[in-house]
Amino acid sequence: AQLCLAVACLEVGQDQRALEDLKSLQSLCERRGETLPELQSWLRIARHWAVQPNRKNHYAALGVRIDASAPEVNQAYRKTL
Repeated sequence: AQLCLAVACLEVGQDQRALEDLKSLQSLCERRGETLPELQSWLRIARHWAVQPNRKNHYAALGVRIDASAPEVNQAYRKTL
C-alpha cells in the first residue's frame, strides 16, 4: 500500500514526498528482511525527479499512468500524432 501511495505521489508531482515514502518503505523492508524488486527502480525515478522541480510530466501529457508499459506509452504517443 505504501508503494502505491508513493507512485501516486509521483504521478501528481509530489516527488519529494514520494521519495520520503519510498525511503521509509526501503528501511521497513530491510528491517523485516523482505525485498520488493520494483522498489529500487521507483527509488531511482523519485531521486531523479526530486532534483528536477520544473520537469514536465510526459506521462501525464500522454494521458497514461506513470507505471505504464512501453507498448501503452507508444500507443498513447501514436494517438497524439
